Amino acid sequence: METKTLLPLSLLSEGETGKVVKLNGGKTFQEKMISMGITQGDTVEVLSGTPGHALLVLIGNTRLALGFGLAHKIEIEKTT
Repeated sequence: METKTLLPLSLLSEGETGKVVKLNGGKTFQEKMISMGITQGDTVEVLSGTPGHALLVLIGNTRLALGFGLAHKIEIEKTT
């Protein structure tokens, strides 16, 4: 059985992608992420930024800027 390695979106580097597995936050955080178009199962690509700082990400055809705090609460499975 293969074990999936999960990590916060905030730790991905430019050019890396991952699949959103979990939104680690309360109801308000989850509602905010959904309103921004981030849901479980989405593929996220980091367009710019460095681990531990704000990131510019691509989800579908939408570019979003996420601060470190928000990105850290988004748990992903790294794909590339």
